[in-house]
Amino acid sequence: MNDTALPQRKTQPFNTAWPEINELLTLKAGQVVVVAGPASTGKSFFTHTIAARAALIFGRGAGIISAETDGRFVHQRLIAAECLIPIRALSGAGSTDHHLDLLKGASDHIAGARILTAGDESVEPARLRVLLKRMISEGWTPGVVVLDYYSALADGIHRDVSEEALAAVAAQLPAIAEEYGITLLLATHLQHPFVDENPKAENIPAGAWRIADTVLMLRNNGTAPRRRITVTVEKSEDGHTGKSCDLLFDGWYGRFASTALEGGPEL
Repeated sequence: MNDTALPQRKTQPFNTAWPEINELLTLKAGQVVVVAGPASTGKSFFTHTIAARAALIFGRGAGIISAETDGRFVHQRLIAAECLIPIRALSGAGSTDHHLDLLKGASDHIAGARILTAGDESVEPARLRVLLKRMISEGWTPGVVVLDYYSALADGIHRDVSEEALAAVAAQLPAIAEEYGITLLLATHLQHPFVDENPKAENIPAGAWRIADTVLMLRNNGTAPRRRITVTVEKSEDGHTGKSCDLLFDGWYGRFASTALEGGPEL
């Protein structure tokens, strides 16, 4: 690719929505961050919120490619988190006039941000390049892209998606992150067997581990729908390996809240 086709890179780091996480993690261009954890620990909500903040607060174009939901629903979840509307109310179930007013304001706010979402069964690198080229052609400056999940990286490429095939495809991602100057967030499930209460770093797929500059593990620390999630740095270039913090996760709204800020994070 001709270098002149690439966006102007923004190399300065930026923050997440949570002061606790900012103590552990610096998000930079060209970086691959893997977010791992058992089911129902909020990996999608966590990574999507980081991307939304990059777009809404820092003005960086954000992309979200999800293998488990369509783009419209991703936007709906961001809106629910933005204005504290229960996710179920987005479909009209139990919604009130007050909810509708909030939805209108939040929808306009989200729509004005540069957040491009794509829902598909596959999140392979070719699809990532299509998304990035689309953003560039429309005048966006890609900043953060979420791939949700690692297990879908090779769908449509390999008939038998083995760990070796996934690892080979994942190995392309650091070069893409560097080429486009983006922060790439890759969510991943864990490999079994593991104990839900205490998953280990060795339960993270080896291919995801190898390509990551930083690996975060999310662990349940309470009961649904409102519970604490412990975030631990399992791998880091910044000397933070082994450090952890707690966030509050509210499954009703799909929202992580800081334990240091009353009312939680602002998108």
